[in-house]
Amino acid sequence: IDHRIYRFAFDDASRGVAHWELCRHSCVPYALSWGEAVCAAGTDQTVCFYDKDGSVLQRFDYSRDETEKEFTCAAFNPSGETVVVGSFNRFRIFALAPDGSWRDAGLKQIENLYT
Repeated sequence: IDHRIYRFAFDDASRGVAHWELCRHSCVPYALSWGEAVCAAGTDQTVCFYDKDGSVLQRFDYSRDETEKEFTCAAFNPSGETVVVGSFNRFRIFALAPDGSWRDAGLKQIENLYT
């Protein structure tokens, strides 16, 4: 409810689980996944990438796009260099560029996907 994203570490069974606040997202991050970066998105129609320490790497704001709805799911590919973020009837694809920045690689519209 307070928009926090926590990072957990399970390094040593004798010490138990370590956790700490990674960052605070702009809304509740319903879509959350970790690859080469942490990708978080939600009801504010913003997709944000954070580094492993919680600093903002890049932000994509779709709140002015009247056809975009809230983001509800996200998943990285196995290499962590591409992430798909889902919303109402569409998927947005983001890819890691050679210079280390994230780019919007397009979207796939699928009518009647969200029921």
